[in-house]
Amino acid sequence: MGKITTIQQYYCDDDDIYRLLADTFAPGTYKVANLNDGGRRIEAPRRLTEVRSIFHPTVTWTPPSPQLLLSFDHLAVVNVVQQELRWLRSQKDAREEQRRQQELQNYEDAYGPKNLHSLTERYDMYGLGSLDRGCARMQIGAFLVSRAIGRELYQKSNLQRDSIAMDEKTPNTGNVAWWPKKRMEKRLFLDDVCGVREGFEMNSSRMFGDSEEICIESHLIDSSRYERNIIKNIEGLEDCLFDAGQLDEKLSTIHPRASLLKLRQSGSRSHFSFSSKAGKLILSRLSVTPQFNNILTCFGYEDGPGTNGRSGYCEETKGKKAGHLTFETGYILKHVESKPGSEIPFSIRQMGVYQKFTVSTQKSSSLLIQPSLKVEKRIIELAKDRDIGKICAHWKNLHEIHLGTVSSNWTEYIRLIDAKVCEVEGAVRYAHPNDNSPDRVTFTTLQNLNKYNDILIRITSALELNIFVLSKLNTTAIKRQSLDKPEASEQYEEFREAIQMCITEHDFLKHHVSLIQECSRELASLVQNTITLMDSDVMLTLTKKTIQEAQSMRTITFVAMIYLPASFTATFLSMGFLHVESLNGIMKLHATADMCPPTPPTSQLKLCKKK
Repeated sequence: MGKITTIQQYYCDDDDIYRLLADTFAPGTYKVANLNDGGRRIEAPRRLTEVRSIFHPTVTWTPPSPQLLLSFDHLAVVNVVQQELRWLRSQKDAREEQRRQQELQNYEDAYGPKNLHSLTERYDMYGLGSLDRGCARMQIGAFLVSRAIGRELYQKSNLQRDSIAMDEKTPNTGNVAWWPKKRMEKRLFLDDVCGVREGFEMNSSRMFGDSEEICIESHLIDSSRYERNIIKNIEGLEDCLFDAGQLDEKLSTIHPRASLLKLRQSGSRSHFSFSSKAGKLILSRLSVTPQFNNILTCFGYEDGPGTNGRSGYCEETKGKKAGHLTFETGYILKHVESKPGSEIPFSIRQMGVYQKFTVSTQKSSSLLIQPSLKVEKRIIELAKDRDIGKICAHWKNLHEIHLGTVSSNWTEYIRLIDAKVCEVEGAVRYAHPNDNSPDRVTFTTLQNLNKYNDILIRITSALELNIFVLSKLNTTAIKRQSLDKPEASEQYEEFREAIQMCITEHDFLKHHVSLIQECSRELASLVQNTITLMDSDVMLTLTKKTIQEAQSMRTITFVAMIYLPASFTATFLSMGFLHVESLNGIMKLHATADMCPPTPPTSQLKLCKKK
């Protein structure tokens, strides 16, 4: 392990410094502490050269104090980086072989002769592009220069190893990416990073699959090229994210560039087609804002009546001066997709959007979660027409693609439900309680009406959520217009008009749905009354039959009351046990011996008397 060096720098962008440290050193081998003057102090197990100022060669700038100004040509930069790579290779023996080789390959690909770029672009790699802020706010980061060039600075600086209480530490997670990594300075007390991590871990089993195989579609776009690839493993994803998250920053100085990652689920309510490890890698490498977790957790496996009842919106604006702005935008939009073969061939789906756009470099990194078929077709059309490169010109262009397709199929879906309700209305309006035809009103009719009403409730909820998200996007556009360049005002006005048009369309659709809902509720009430009348008619018929049966029983009872006594007497006399004789006008009744009890013998009577 090399000598431990302490570096003090007066300003650094957190995104740049932490990403650089995480990519350069093993987790837990460096310390970062905040200083009283607002700077940072870094303790790392290697020789880092303290660079107080690095400036653009073409910018005229007078430093406030004598400093060493570094200047070298393109080839020198390549040699510098190659020397640093060779030195870095000897310091990474503790890491896994596969990971080490991958990191080295990424660096060699980034700084090889085939990817040679200007010194300014090399600075942009480490967040050094915004040089007109002045020395006090220079994005120095931890720019690596060769030991040969920096030896004089290193010897003069007389840096010593200090014992520093670590103020912030990157979690030791091995080779697994960790997200979110930190809190933003301006949201120090608001962002619950630990809570976001816990929520992410709790929902991982629901959102991500268990297989290491992944299926992610990547799109790399610039003004002259459009490249589409399918990523099928973690290694390919790391290559793509290295290119999208780091090389874009140095390429974008000359060529504005956009990278899109399409994240899909295997079904509308199932897991993502990649693992939790891949998800963390994506979010970590792109430095996605922690607020995006609320949007991400709306996806994944869910089964319940309120599946599509959630939505989300987040935005971050970094920087206060025109030309040095980074915009982060994330939201969910509800849309309608066709569902062939079903009784109702439409269903409500949701798509998530995340974009990180740097105004000064026109570089953007975006995530499209479960994009709609219309959005994908629109991207293909733009690529065929060679207009897809214009998506890099402004942050609003990606969102306009979604604005232009979000209203599709809503009208057809609502009209279909309207037609279904009208069919029920025709059967109910002219129904008769005594009608026994197959189309008569039954409990099934009421069930269908309740199903249509439930669909209308879901449509209303989805439209209201879209209106809320679009309103927030409009507010964000107003906010960013005041920060962006004045010449971009016309683009903002057009964007806001497009948002307002979508809101107006959704308002009209919502009004149509409310009308159908009111009719559906009235029909449901009418169906209930009709079913009640039909039940009453059935009960009346049963009552009449009961009365008729009661009358019949009364007649039978009356006849039986008269007939049964005479019948019993006649039957009893006809049995032969009694005989009637008339002697001299006197009637005598004789019973047969069977009717009399047996008489005991005389001997038994005598014995009884003696006793």
